[in-house]
Amino acid sequence: METPASKHDYSSNESDGRTGSRHRSFATNDQLLRFCYCGKDAHVRTSWTSHNPGRRFRGCPGNEGQYCGSFQWVDPPMCRRSKEIIPGLLNRISEYESQIKSLNELLHAEEMRRTTLRNYLYVVIFVWLMTTCIVFFV
Repeated sequence: METPASKHDYSSNESDGRTGSRHRSFATNDQLLRFCYCGKDAHVRTSWTSHNPGRRFRGCPGNEGQYCGSFQWVDPPMCRRSKEIIPGLLNRISEYESQIKSLNELLHAEEMRRTTLRNYLYVVIFVWLMTTCIVFFV
């Protein structure tokens, strides 16, 4: 079994476009981090930050909020244009999902109202039929 630090170089000096910050380079399939520093299977997750929206990375799965710090990008860095467009698209999706939720709530309320009115109509028809039968046969 391969140990966490036996084959992989987990760090590089590449900049991610932010002043003074550093990130680890992305890896090809044969270089992917398989184990974190604490020996657990490294999990693939997706970043949803404004600097790396939708970019996948591998890292420590953690244990009760404790992480060993292992980290490696799976996807290459995103171009500037993608970083500008994706957050706006995500916001639009969120707005649409909110609208869908509101519309579904309205639809449910209307369906309940319709069911109530239908039941009321059934009662009115039943009472009318009973009244008509009583008046006709008496």
